[in-house]
This record gives sequence, C-alpha cells and structure tokens, in this order.
Amino acid sequence: MKRILAVSALLALCVVVSFGQPTTGSSQSSATKGEPVRAIAKAAPAAVPNTANIELTPFVGTAFASPDWGAMADGLIKDMLGNGINRVPHALVLPTDYSVVKDGKVPWYSFMYSMSTPLWLDMLNPSYPFNEEMGTTVQQVVKATALSGDSISLAMLNLLSASSDENGILSDGIVFKNGDFYTSRAVGIKADGTKITSGAADQMCHEIVFVAQMKLFNGGGTLPGQHDIYNYVSPRNMSVTYTARVLGDPNSETSATVSLTGTPPAQPPHLNIANNGDGSVSIGVTDADQSHSYQIQASPSPLGPWGQMAVVSGGRTVLIPVTEHPAQFYRAVVQ
Repeated sequence: MKRILAVSALLALCVVVSFGQPTTGSSQSSATKGEPVRAIAKAAPAAVPNTANIELTPFVGTAFASPDWGAMADGLIKDMLGNGINRVPHALVLPTDYSVVKDGKVPWYSFMYSMSTPLWLDMLNPSYPFNEEMGTTVQQVVKATALSGDSISLAMLNLLSASSDENGILSDGIVFKNGDFYTSRAVGIKADGTKITSGAADQMCHEIVFVAQMKLFNGGGTLPGQHDIYNYVSPRNMSVTYTARVLGDPNSETSATVSLTGTPPAQPPHLNIANNGDGSVSIGVTDADQSHSYQIQASPSPLGPWGQMAVVSGGRTVLIPVTEHPAQFYRAVVQ
C-alpha cells in the first residue's frame, strides 16, 4: 500500500503527520487571525462538574484554504447565535453555503485536504463560482451553554476526533490554553449579552460558539493521491467520532460519528470532437468511467466563462449544433 499522509487542520504553523504516527508537540495557535481553531496543549484549567450543555454539529462546507471559508464560517456563527443553523441537508449552491451532516454519512473526499483544487463535491474541474475553491471538507461547529451565569471559558473546552481505522490516522485533539484568543470564529457571549470576539481564552462567558476543522487526509490534489485515500478508506468502512466537552466535566460530553462513504474517484474525462460538416459537432467522453455522467461545457475562451451544453454518460456521444452554440472550446466535467 502506498504511503498516505494525514494533515492536521490548518494553522499559521501546520503540523503534518505520517501514516500511523501520532501528532507530537503543540501547534501554534492562529486564533488571532480568525482561522479555524486548532491548538494542542498539555494542560488547561480544571472545570467544576455540571458546568454546561454542549451542542456538537458536524457539517460540510468550503475548505479552510479557500477564499470563501471566512464568509462561510461567519454565516454559520451568525446562524448559531441567532435563530439556529439550517439542519436540513441541501446542495451547496454557493461557496459560502454549509450543509449539516444529518444521516451520519459523508463522502470520503470531504476528508481530503489540498492547496490545489481537488474536487468540488465530485467535480474534478468545477466551473464558476467554485473554480477557486479547495473542495469541501467535514468541519465541526460547537456551542457550549453554561448552566448558570458566566461560568465557562474557551480555555475550558475540548474537541477530539477518533478514527476507527487501526492506525487512528484521523485522530486529533484540540485544547485551548492561556495565550489563545477569542475571535470572530470562536465567539463568547456573556450573560448580559456582551459579545466577546477578542482577548484571552480564559475570559468567562455564558455561551461559546466556535468552528473547527479537524485532521484530514493529505494528497487530494492529484488523482493518484485520491485513489490512495479511497483505497485506504474503502475496505476499512471508516468512521470518525467527534467528542466535545468541558474539561473535567464528564456530564458535559457529547459525541457525533460520521461514516466515510462514496464511490472511487472518477477518471479525468477526455473529449472526442468530430465536425459533422452540417453545422454541428459530435462530442463524446472517451476513456471515462461509465458509472459517472459528465457535463459538456463550452466557452469562446479557454479561460471561460463556461456554460453547460449537455450531459452525457461515459463512452456516449452528444450532438451539439455549432450555429446555436458557436464556442471554440469544449470541456467535460464530472457530473
């Protein structure tokens, strides 16, 4: 089996751990930059039992590396502090959308990380507005509400992930510590309604909401890397369990388990274009996975904008009138 890497959630300083090896040391906190929370510490303040109720919600959204992650996270935090998040799973129409994990199942490719564009959902080369995204990833939003007054702090919270494979390759942990900070994506609300988005993590609040992205597989930026990840995940029927709690308070603990599902990565589509001499072209997708469908897109420029002309299954051909769609460039995108 080829070497597979897992990468801790992104920070100003990112820790990459090799297959089967535990994370060592501690990561530099990037809370002051408003990034997803990712800090490991050896100690944190003890808590009094029966301190808070915790709500832990896994969701799928644009990856932290994408330019739209901040807007997505801001919208999610706003919903959590307002009328509540949308708990009906739905398609991501915009890069700033999120969708909760309702049935406990998420495609394996949402557990991949890459600084290049690996997939948007299952599309290898997505069109606008997703062409600058870094795929979708599983993330977590945690809401902790104190049972009385301002009696919890960010420094008292803990979030863990434990993957079911024998190597625990996606197992990870977050513990806030003195020196971390509240941010717009790790927000505290005091009993009098005061909103805390800056300052030390040991400030006491009544309610705390934060967004996190736990450890992901690395190598999703290439098709061979995607196959390596899928070949590791598939035979193991992998799942990841996330657990949030107030340190020292077992009564506050809550967990959610997500199973990795889905089909193998689609092969890159290759187009076969034939001019019929009658004002039309025949376009087919060759050397393609017949279990997938492909969008045929056209553009007057290789830089776009790209518009959908038709949908065709692998190995099939579609007829496109050139007079109606006088495009010079065509491409296929996994449907």
